[in-house]
Formats: sequence, C-alpha cells, structure tokens
Amino acid sequence: MKRQIQRLSDELVNKIAAGEVVERPASVVKELVENSLDAGATRIKILIRDGGKKLIQITDNGHGIPVDQLDMAIERHASSKITAFDDLYALKTKGFRGEALASICSVAKVTLSSAIKDHDPQEILVESGQIIDRRACAHPVGTTLTVKYLFYQTPARLKFLKTSPTETSHIVDVVTKLALCHPHVGFSLHQDQTTLLEAPEDQDGYLRVLAILGKDFADNIYAFSEETQQMQVYGYFGHPQMAKSQRSFCFLFVNGRPVSDKVLWHAVMESYRDLLMRGKYPVVVLHLHMDEALLDVNVHPQKSEVRYHKSQQVHQFVYHSLKKQLSEAPWLNKDQGRPGASSQWSGVDEQGSVARGPLSVVREEEAEKEVGGYCEEVEQEISYSRTMFGRMQPIGQVMGTFLLCEADDKLFIIDQHAAHERIGFEKLIKQYENEGVAIIPLLIPETFDLKPSDAEILKKYLGELLKFGFEMEFFGGQTFVLKGLPSLLQGKVDIIPFIHDLVEDVKETGLLKSLTDKVHAVLMRISCHAQIRANHHLERQEIQALLNELDDYPFTDFCPHGRPVCIDVSKEEIEKWFKRIL
Repeated sequence: MKRQIQRLSDELVNKIAAGEVVERPASVVKELVENSLDAGATRIKILIRDGGKKLIQITDNGHGIPVDQLDMAIERHASSKITAFDDLYALKTKGFRGEALASICSVAKVTLSSAIKDHDPQEILVESGQIIDRRACAHPVGTTLTVKYLFYQTPARLKFLKTSPTETSHIVDVVTKLALCHPHVGFSLHQDQTTLLEAPEDQDGYLRVLAILGKDFADNIYAFSEETQQMQVYGYFGHPQMAKSQRSFCFLFVNGRPVSDKVLWHAVMESYRDLLMRGKYPVVVLHLHMDEALLDVNVHPQKSEVRYHKSQQVHQFVYHSLKKQLSEAPWLNKDQGRPGASSQWSGVDEQGSVARGPLSVVREEEAEKEVGGYCEEVEQEISYSRTMFGRMQPIGQVMGTFLLCEADDKLFIIDQHAAHERIGFEKLIKQYENEGVAIIPLLIPETFDLKPSDAEILKKYLGELLKFGFEMEFFGGQTFVLKGLPSLLQGKVDIIPFIHDLVEDVKETGLLKSLTDKVHAVLMRISCHAQIRANHHLERQEIQALLNELDDYPFTDFCPHGRPVCIDVSKEEIEKWFKRIL
C-alpha cells in the first residue's frame, strides 16, 4: 500500500526535535542555563527533584522577557539571538536555534515566569506545547522556568532514563562545567533541601577552580595563557602527579562553550605525553577563544561539538602552549602559576569575550573566606615539588637503586633508572628531531590499495609522511607503492595496517596520531633498555654528574612512562616521625 507524503503536525515536529535536544534532564538544565547566561544573568539558581525527572526550576536575574514576547518564546525557531545567515558565523551567544524551549515544552509541563524593568510580571503555563493559562504573578526582574514531569507523555523515553542518582550526577556535571566557564556568574544547585553546588558570583578564575575541584588542588594547579592574532588559550593545568583514572577532570571550553572535542583532547594528552602513567589523565581547565568566523558551532544538536576551519593549526597552538608550560616545571616554584603570577584569566563575559585583565593577588584570608580555606597548605608526607637537581648534595645509594641527596632542609630520594631513562629519552628525541629520519629502501617495493575516499586523503599527506621516513608514491586509481620505511620502525610494526590506521587518524582528528604514538613508544623502549638498571653501583662523582645532567633537559621530574624520578621529605616531617616535634 502506497503512503502519501504528508506535512507533519507541529506537535510531532516538536517531539522529534526534542529527541535531539532533550536527551535527559541534564540536557534541559544545560539549555535553560545557557538561556539565562545569554540574558545577562549574574545569579542562577537551579532546583531539581528526583534527578530532574519530576522538577527542574531555573531562576535568574537576567534582563527578562517582555510580556508580549512570552508566547513567541516557546515557539519553534523563534530567537532573539540571530536574524540573518551570516550571524551563524559571528555568534556571541550560547543558544541561537530557537528550538530548545519549544522542544522542552512539548515533552513536559512548563511554567514560564518573567519580568522586565518597570513592567508588571506575567507567567504562562504550557502543556504539550500549548499555552493553557496566562496570569499575573509576583517576580523580580529576570526569568523563572519550571519544568515538571519530563517525558510524562512519552513513557518510552521516560523508561530509558537512568536512576535518580545517575541523572543527578549528569546535572552536576553540566552545572560544574558552566560554573567553571563563567566565574563572574553565581551558581547554586539544590536537590530538595540538599545543596549540590554553590559558587558565589564575581569570583576570579583561580578561586572558582578551587571551589569546584576542591582544596587538594590549591598547591597543584598552575595558570597559563598564550595568544596569537587569531587565538588565545588560557586556564589552569595540574601537576602530573594529580592525574586521575578518569577523564572527568579535563574541562575543555571553546568560546565559552563546554565541548567534547577530539582535537583539543588530543592536544592536551600529547602535551602530557611521557609525564603520565598509562591509564592516567591530567587535570586541566582549558579555554580556547578564537574568531567565530574560524569556527562552526552548528554541527551538533546539543552544541557539544565544534568544527574548526584549520584543525591542525588549532591543535598545534594548544599543544605547544601547554607543552611549553609543562616543560618549565612550575612546581619547582610554588608561587609560579598562582594568582598574580604572569598572565591569568578570569573567564569570559556574558557576550563570550575573553576577560583579559590579570587577576589580583589573592590574600590568604580572602581565599579562606571564598572557598572555605581551600588555599591552606595541604599537609603531605611526600612532596613532588623540589629544588634544582644541581643544588642537591649526594649522600649515597641505597638498595642499589635509589640515590639519597639533601638540600634546603629536605631529603631527596631519586630513582636512578628513571632518571637515566628520562635523560636518554630526551637525547633520542632531540637526535630524532635534529638529524631527521633514516629511510631504509625496500628491495621489492610493496603495493597496496585503499578505498577511494581514503586514497584521496593519503595523496594529500604523502609529502608529510616522507618527513617521517615513509617513501610512497601514488600509482593510480586507488593503488600506492611503498618504496622505503623509517629505520626506527623497521620490524616493529606491520606497515600496511599501520598506514590504514594513519588514514583513520587523519579522518578523525586531522592528525597523524598513530605515527607519533608509535615513534614515541619505540624511543621509550630504546631509552629504557639502554640506560642504567637497578642494582648498578654509582660512585659519588657519577651521582653528581647525573644530578647536573638532569637540569639540562625538560620533564626530568618523571620518566617517559610517567613514574616520578624524585620525591622529597621535609626536615619537619622527619622530625615528626621521630617525635622530636608534635
């Protein structure tokens, strides 16, 4: 039986749109809070019940909605944020499509209350996308949106929601990211009588990070900022020893939007490469701000992904900016990277522009007042902040593996194998970069085929791959000829599957990720096996020479596998062990 083409009803269209925009209660919170930010709010209060399934209420002190525009606010594709196509490439707001509120109204019971300055407030009640009541109300300047019984008319969607604690955790995650991105805005999140998150308004970036992440990070996060004519990256990065087992402490923002971005994520992980153990992820709060014309935010229904005009340029800028800061090892100086040191950030304003003014120095009493004493010194038995290696005085060697040194009223314990391994690795990297790659010609060139789309990609990267030692030519059609291999990888990888992996990397991130991974893995293996092992006796002169050489290379606080090279214990801590002080 033939079916005729029909125009879908507005109700059905809104429910379909809701399936893209409203995935779960956290999606509702995100969309409504972003509307509050676009309205210029400086205080946003969020109240939820049953993980947001029964109630989500967002109250802000923004500029409000005029009474004659309340009806239009819930209509699909009605927005005050764009008026022409070109506006999509110069967005200063978080929202722009004008479909979120209509989608929410189609799957929940919604009350919209709002007031503007010098006008009487009013509210409308909406069910199934239709206004069922309109009345006067008491409301200060700003807007309150109350969403009840999400998906009450679509039980199939409702049953796919998780337990209340799980949905609550997703909401906390959303509000956490928005609070980190907008430190000038006050956020409060409550479930019933419990406060889940509280962040006062007009915080600087440093205090907001501590308020969100916790006091343990007070001495282990460092500010950074780099800028070009087209881009600025700024934020905070954590000491490698603060690394976590999950990615949840890596916060990425682009032009004031929380994003899940493969390009930025790879740049961050590359910068921390050889500093983290396998399965560990860094603590980073990273903001990228760039010309809106070089960015497309209209690629995902929930605006959680972006597309760059030049993704490789973005990757290299972020990577080198963060790598530079890590190579300076700011943990050697506890004051470096704190408020008042070098360039810092205080977030983005309500239009999405960078607040570029440096932060004032945070007084101890102010820090304690703002974040409950998060800047107090965290008592630790073992510290990874240390003196320069060359200033340490060798004491001796224990267990044939560890070197004992002293300086600045501290005892330093150094893993001799890890220290030699890092020095050897940095020498190999420098040699690899300076001398280029030796190419071993194949006696019998090898041909291989790719599917048409992959062949087009590989053709563009033949010149870049030659720099890495892969001598290939396009033979015609979908066929390529491999004539030479980098000596570093000979016998260590299955080349043809490896080339397929490289093409997939380019398709996914625009980068030759597998190639850099493999090169580093081989260099790490070489440095590990070529250096001094445990149970190797060192004379005092050899120990001193090793200490001096450690200061000549970057990242010598960690071996290439991410294990610490050196730990230190203070004189005060040792005295506590022996009860000399209480």
